[in-house]
Amino acid sequence: MLFQNGKQERLDRTFLETETERLDRKVAKEGFAKLSTPERYLFARGLADLPIETLDELGSMTPMVKKAIQRLEKTDNRTYARVSANLLAPVVADGSVYGIDRSPLEDGPAAIFVPNVGGQYPVRGGTVGNRSRRVLGIQPPIGSFYVASWLGLLGVEVKAFNLELGDSEFEACDAALDQLGERCYFLFSTSNFFTQTEIESMYFLNEQCRRHEDRGYVPRLVGAGYSSYFNRREYLDYTPLDIVVGPHGETSEADMIFSSGYEGPRDTRPALELFSDIPNLHLADRTGDAVQVHDTRVVKLTEFERRVFSGGLDVNLMELDTKYWTPTNIMDVCAPDDLNIPLELAELPQIDEESGTDEAGRETGARARATLSLSNYVHRPNAIKMMTVFGSCPRACEFCQLTQWGEQLYFYDGSEAVRAMNRAASAYPDLQMYIFEDDDFLLRRSHVDSLISALRDNEPTQGKTIYVSTVPMEVDPDIMLDLRDVGFRAMLLGLETPVERVARQIGKFKARYNWDHILEAPKIGHDAGLHMRITAIPFYPLVQEDDLAGVLNGLLDFITYKTGISVAVHPLVKAAPGIEITKHGAHEVTTKPYVLPDGSERSIDLLQYVMPDDPIVKAVALEAIKTTADRVDSIVEALGTNGGDHPSALGVVALFASTVEAWRRTPGRNVDDEVLDALDARLKAAIDQITFKHRAMTDVQGALKGQGLNPASVSDYLTEENAPYLHLGLRMAADFGTPEEAVAAARIATFAQAEGFTDWTVQHSLGYALKRKMPLDVQRELTTLVEGLGEPVRPVIKQHAPKLLRLAQA
Repeated sequence: MLFQNGKQERLDRTFLETETERLDRKVAKEGFAKLSTPERYLFARGLADLPIETLDELGSMTPMVKKAIQRLEKTDNRTYARVSANLLAPVVADGSVYGIDRSPLEDGPAAIFVPNVGGQYPVRGGTVGNRSRRVLGIQPPIGSFYVASWLGLLGVEVKAFNLELGDSEFEACDAALDQLGERCYFLFSTSNFFTQTEIESMYFLNEQCRRHEDRGYVPRLVGAGYSSYFNRREYLDYTPLDIVVGPHGETSEADMIFSSGYEGPRDTRPALELFSDIPNLHLADRTGDAVQVHDTRVVKLTEFERRVFSGGLDVNLMELDTKYWTPTNIMDVCAPDDLNIPLELAELPQIDEESGTDEAGRETGARARATLSLSNYVHRPNAIKMMTVFGSCPRACEFCQLTQWGEQLYFYDGSEAVRAMNRAASAYPDLQMYIFEDDDFLLRRSHVDSLISALRDNEPTQGKTIYVSTVPMEVDPDIMLDLRDVGFRAMLLGLETPVERVARQIGKFKARYNWDHILEAPKIGHDAGLHMRITAIPFYPLVQEDDLAGVLNGLLDFITYKTGISVAVHPLVKAAPGIEITKHGAHEVTTKPYVLPDGSERSIDLLQYVMPDDPIVKAVALEAIKTTADRVDSIVEALGTNGGDHPSALGVVALFASTVEAWRRTPGRNVDDEVLDALDARLKAAIDQITFKHRAMTDVQGALKGQGLNPASVSDYLTEENAPYLHLGLRMAADFGTPEEAVAAARIATFAQAEGFTDWTVQHSLGYALKRKMPLDVQRELTTLVEGLGEPVRPVIKQHAPKLLRLAQA
């Protein structure tokens, strides 16, 4: 037996030498990926525990791997986990990791991952927009899945739960604690923020860990992620945590299990005594009157470790088909709705998953999503979130935690990314969309080009769509069109503000980039047939009253561009732990006092939001935020949706309209009435345009429900001005609908073409839809219709502004 009740057995040196030599011969013959989990454990443990000279006697490893292990010895880091990473790296590189034995070590250690229930923000009905449209945003805790997968490769039995999913997930977590018993060494909880919710969650999870205290064993609760690290002093003092994992800590979590003095959940010795030799940890020192933080040494991840961590994701851990692909859940990159006013700021209750009404009689229950919804940015079908890093984010935005977290990226090439996508497609046959949550995506063009090349003839991903978040600096027509060819249909660009002075001071855009091109980038994507969305923080702390009209007008330029570019608005900067903008006292940060739930009567002031520096902008922002929800209701009532969904863009425009109204009433304002009048006129025109688009999408959806057999029902849209809206609806049906809806769209497109209205994006999307699996009779008709529409002609999209400032100035 290698383990008993999770504890490693002491292995005789002779036995370990014999097994290491035997397994070396097997690896040389069959490859490391062919070893079983116990064999991988024995081989890596031998290389970690036996004298380093043993390496010279083994012939299965490449010189590069041997040198990497020798470097571990020199830096006093030759542990089982770090040796394993060096052995696994070639397995990840050649793709054989997807066939590796992932069964846990028999009677070996186990760990549970539970992201802090406040860790995703906004979640569920956490915003005015979500509440108004009655949509729920559920995000898989992707970081936890990556770390859990890494430990799983080492033989740890891992379970991952997202308590935001509700009662069933609480019950499953309880059952796992019961089942794993004293083999469960740790409960890892990650979080991005430090609010009342996070604190109370830590106390709750601590109680869960003590579930079997009467039997003598208590798993250790460990904090990880941005919040725990940046607020490590507060977490170790104000919550039950004794251990916080810092940057580069993924391998350290494994070292705590396999390479520390910790003997499992019956071991009650202080964390400081047990783990002070493990790097990248922050431990509570409770030996004095006040809690002190003991920081262990920092050891950065090696390239091999980063590679294994990034490429070793076990997609089966996510349980997407049973937990996330439900009628009421929406998975997204940013948030389900564009109007991200936190309900706590608007003083509104949270959305309830169950049906009901609020005090004003408004329905609050979550609305089940239809098979296809044309009124909004993009339909979210069965999707998987992945981190596929192709570049290196500038990591300079003052409002972002990554700026201070440090860069720990592994740069995929295209073939590696496609192998990961194929594995997801194999695990989830009903998968329809990949979501790359990857700000770095476009910043290394050669890697993106290799992905496009690898995807062109890759069978498992054919017909599936891809949605990516990235930055606008490297957008150009060629790359947008090439991405469209291989299934990219939606893109989120982090813009934050249309005012150059503010954007430059935020730190997002380096001086070499041409601002005119940055503003043009979303429009290039739109013209290339992608559903574009940008992010915006209209009341960023640096925005002055003189900027505010430019902010609103600039964002309206996107909302009203042709058939519309979505603008996802986060009105204020949330004072997230560790962000640069909250340091040095340069800006006002609101706080909220909170009394700890431990009976000590101690309290803490929790950071909330960063206010605009300009007092006029601050007053306008707070008043607009309070009044937007009622304005949304009045606009939607006038729209007449009869309780159905409404365009999220209306919520954003409602915020802007509330902003102008609040601005008019603010004492001491410097803006002229004619500026406000012009904004009001633009907002009215924007509402009219969004309303027309909604009506067009409703009519197109009605024609689709009629199977496209009465295409004349949309004849009103066969004009130069209106046809783009018809084609948008047909394109969405082709991109995100069922095969039958694609056929209906093709029938309508055929009718429109006969009337002289053709759109290349519709032809292109219908042709791509043919690559999906569908009933034979549906495929035959769709093939005939697509052939009748003809081959789409790739357009010439003009880029008016060069990417680099020096070229613009030449």
